Amino acid sequence: MGLYNMTCVTFSILLFNVEESLFLEMWKHMPFITAVLVVGFICAWSAFKFTKFYNRFEKTERDCSHLSNEHKEISNKLTGVDRKLGIIITALVGKGFNSQLFVSHSPIELTDFGKKILVDIGGQKYIDDNLASLIKIMESKSLKTGLDVQNFSNLLLTEKTIEDEFTHVKQYIFQNPVIKGSEDNPFPLDLSVAIQVMSIYLRNKYFEKYPDLKKDL
Repeated sequence: MGLYNMTCVTFSILLFNVEESLFLEMWKHMPFITAVLVVGFICAWSAFKFTKFYNRFEKTERDCSHLSNEHKEISNKLTGVDRKLGIIITALVGKGFNSQLFVSHSPIELTDFGKKILVDIGGQKYIDDNLASLIKIMESKSLKTGLDVQNFSNLLLTEKTIEDEFTHVKQYIFQNPVIKGSEDNPFPLDLSVAIQVMSIYLRNKYFEKYPDLKKDL
């Protein structure tokens, strides 16, 4: 029994010495171990962040490519719509002018009655007040001929009818749906008439800046 106890004590002492030696050895190399752990953590964290960033970049690139394709499709559709609107407006310009409002010279011009309507509805004031921005939009379209200017003037003013600056024109038309014509006959006044009259005035203002285009009409 005594021998057994002695053996256990001896083994315990040896084990303690081994653990103490191991602990001392680890403590001795602690800066190196700490550095390895820190470097390992940094590498693992960097790899995680890089993977996350790469996946996000790859997704963004796919989304951008998809959006680019959609933009091209929309642009093509809008170009087609713009072309069709141009055809429609050309037809309306050619057939829809009322002889009381327009003189069929080359180019078409307003009669005295047409000029009166232009002033009365506030159309001339609207164009004069917004002339710089309207001209800038027309210039951005690179209009090649006088007919292009005439047609686009109509289209541009049609688009502008939804803006606040156009409200006074629509209010006048609403309050005066029928006015006295050039021959004292009742003349129906609506938004399309206002746009036609105003578009000729806007066209002429554009011709003042680019007189060579007037020769194409």
